[in-house]
Amino acid sequence: AYDNGMRFFDTARAYTDSEEKVGEAFKGINRDSFILATKTRATTPEAFWKDLHTSLETLQMDYVDIYQFHQADACFKPIFLAIADPEFFSHRNNLKLL
Repeated sequence: AYDNGMRFFDTARAYTDSEEKVGEAFKGINRDSFILATKTRATTPEAFWKDLHTSLETLQMDYVDIYQFHQADACFKPIFLAIADPEFFSHRNNLKLL
């Protein structure tokens, strides 16, 4: 897909081993040349950040461009409160859009 011009890729750990496959597929490719999205099913702030770091490790990436809630109805608090949380700023280099 990448070789044919696709530049947006969406994955999630919930999709079996898709993050592992995406990580392997993008080895050696300039990270700034594509947009990568993944998701979390976290229901607490702690699980949210833990899931992000697990995804980054599995993807073998330093950051994701878009980090989404996989089940928005179970979000642990309004997004503006999550971003205002001091914990958010310690992870700012790991994601571009929440």
